[in-house]
Amino acid sequence: MLKLGTISVAVFSTIFMGYSNSFFTRKRKKEIGLYSLLGLQKRQVARMLFYENLTNGYCSTWCRHYSGEYIFKTLCHAFLQTYGTFCTGIFRHIPTSYI
Repeated sequence: MLKLGTISVAVFSTIFMGYSNSFFTRKRKKEIGLYSLLGLQKRQVARMLFYENLTNGYCSTWCRHYSGEYIFKTLCHAFLQTYGTFCTGIFRHIPTSYI
């Protein structure tokens, strides 16, 4: 059952990424046309867009990771403050220095 969920998420993600990529490409058609009018070759424009997407992906992954870590720490701290020692068994896998 888990494999079916993994496959369906992968298929949905692929479809969504393809749709969003074509949507953003259509939105930036004028900008890409301007680059070609300025004399850039298709290869140069493609490289520029690749590095732009790579930078955006790296930054969003970094922000997502550290904001998730911060939210997790905050919620764990609030949960432990609320329930005290009655629930320490739930967080056995988390080092106490982490919280």
